[in-house]
Amino acid sequence: MGPIPLLSVEGDTAQAGEELGAAWRDALGLAAAERTDGRPVWWRDTRYAKLVERWCPHLPDLYRAMARGAGLDEDQVTTRAPQPEPLQSAAPQSGGCTSFAVAPGASLDGHPISGQTKDVSRLRGAQFQVLRLRLTDGAPSAITLTYPGWLFGHGFVAGGCAIFRNSLYVDGNASGMPYAVWGQLALHCPTVEDVERLTRDHPVAGAFHVTVADEGGGIKGIESGRGHAAFLAPDDGLYVHANAVRRDPALLSQERERGLFRRADSIQREEALTRRLAADRGRLTAPLAYAALSDHTGYPASVCRHQSDAALTAAAVVAEPVQRRLHVARGPVCMHFPQSHTL
Repeated sequence: MGPIPLLSVEGDTAQAGEELGAAWRDALGLAAAERTDGRPVWWRDTRYAKLVERWCPHLPDLYRAMARGAGLDEDQVTTRAPQPEPLQSAAPQSGGCTSFAVAPGASLDGHPISGQTKDVSRLRGAQFQVLRLRLTDGAPSAITLTYPGWLFGHGFVAGGCAIFRNSLYVDGNASGMPYAVWGQLALHCPTVEDVERLTRDHPVAGAFHVTVADEGGGIKGIESGRGHAAFLAPDDGLYVHANAVRRDPALLSQERERGLFRRADSIQREEALTRRLAADRGRLTAPLAYAALSDHTGYPASVCRHQSDAALTAAAVVAEPVQRRLHVARGPVCMHFPQSHTL
């Protein structure tokens, strides 16, 4: 499938935002054309203004600059660009991503490691890019595996948190903080405890699981769905989660097999990846973690998944936030060496 392209943007917040807006012009324009709700842009929403000021006060300026670069009014810029129609129809619910986090005590160099497989359709996987956002005016930089138009990808913010995410096949909250807004705020929180408080105080729309890891070694899993959020801890320095609900009985009662999601496959992937990581506990490195993502137990519905062109491991990402490195590859893990990017 070829390497994932790097979009590297550098400068102060205004310069970087305009450059990013120009690069994402088509995606941002598509999102603007579909925005009809009439609500204020998220950073002017009074429910979130204090949170933005506390965790990421530079983001409104970044989004305004993105609007200028894309030739849009700032009220038209959204946090998440939509998928073009052909990609929507080609990407059924696949239920295959597997995320993980390694605490400093379980790694060789005493630094945290985290990441995931990203399971989507082959067509959707062709749209991946790595965004390296280097801000030179004191605002925190970020690097993430993402799609055009999405700042909330799969990666980390310097001095904040690394976040990796999985679908949950449960009923979602019909209202609440938009998921992409929550993600932007959570990435900029300095600790996993801050992310937990954010999530408890501000229920999030939709349903999801995230693996959250901070630079101090904290790890937290969050399962969120209709009316409930559960917070999960690592086991002896390791945390692994796929798509099955693991904690909250209320969420578990909502879980349904949909599309290609099967609970048994999800648990099998968790157990297989945990075994691989546990075998190297205390000496884990990014290459060993990446190799563990190639596990084929239960093939083709394995950690490295090969079920169909509509549901396969289309990318993998491993983060070393303290070292400011992100390792990414497009396509099944067993077939591709990762590229490494430094923030």
